[in-house]
Amino acid sequence: LNAVLPEKLQSAAEMYAGCVAGAMQKKEYMDVIKSSGFSNIQIVKEGMRAAVAADYGTAKGLAFSQVAVAGKTGTAELGLTKEYVNSWTMGFFPYENPKYAFVVMMEKGHKSNLTGATFAMRQVIEWMINERPEYVGLPAKEGE
Repeated sequence: LNAVLPEKLQSAAEMYAGCVAGAMQKKEYMDVIKSSGFSNIQIVKEGMRAAVAADYGTAKGLAFSQVAVAGKTGTAELGLTKEYVNSWTMGFFPYENPKYAFVVMMEKGHKSNLTGATFAMRQVIEWMINERPEYVGLPAKEGE
């Protein structure tokens, strides 16, 4: 098996996010993916969905019954004492027909802090569900 380096996964996810946002034409996007060593972006998408949907998923904090989210998380311990960490989460939603892509990076948080980037993004999606449900493909609130 070939190892997938975090940089390659991040790069592929960023390229996918660009395609979702309409920044790239599909052919250009696929050419870039193929040149970076990915022959099937569907594997990446499914892995990102599993990170949210599976019980063992590192991004399961982004699981909602109202909208299917796909994501990838990461942390990096900093310094010799590893007292601080960088936390990040990235992804897209809705999974079936992506409309939005996101990246949240929280730098140099204390290692005892349990509120990381996934929690921060969860708050954003919860706000969308409750205040702007049309953003996540739900019917708009009455009177708006």
